[in-house]
Amino acid sequence: MSQFRLATLLKLRIDDRDRRRLEFAQAVEAQRILEERIEEIEAERTTLLSLANEHARPGSANVDAMLQLNRYQAQLAGQRRALDGQLAQVTTEAERRRAVLVEADRQVRVLEKLREKQLENEAADALRREVKEFDEASLVVFRQQLEARS
Repeated sequence: MSQFRLATLLKLRIDDRDRRRLEFAQAVEAQRILEERIEEIEAERTTLLSLANEHARPGSANVDAMLQLNRYQAQLAGQRRALDGQLAQVTTEAERRRAVLVEADRQVRVLEKLREKQLENEAADALRREVKEFDEASLVVFRQQLEARS
């Protein structure tokens, strides 16, 4: 069997695909982390809301605690908006990286199909040569048998 002529290119494309796969995985991980942080902030906001309701009960209203809770609530809302913006950017980047990965994977598959086709062609050529050799050997034997009869 001969060497696949595009073996070096195939190796480069495989390396590129693996690198793209890693980049995509990193973007997905960043997305997951941001989503977890958003969930944590939402849980904190829910906790703050229940605390605010406790402090706002008639007869036990604590104005300082309410102001502090409102400030923290505003801070959490700001963090949530910032995280939403980051999540949108990371999601866009993850989609871009996914598209690049799909293209890199397609390029690898094309070269692998070319390699398979070359192997199939080489196997077919080898089989044809072998059949030709057997035919020639059969002819030689047949001629020898004819000469032996005459």
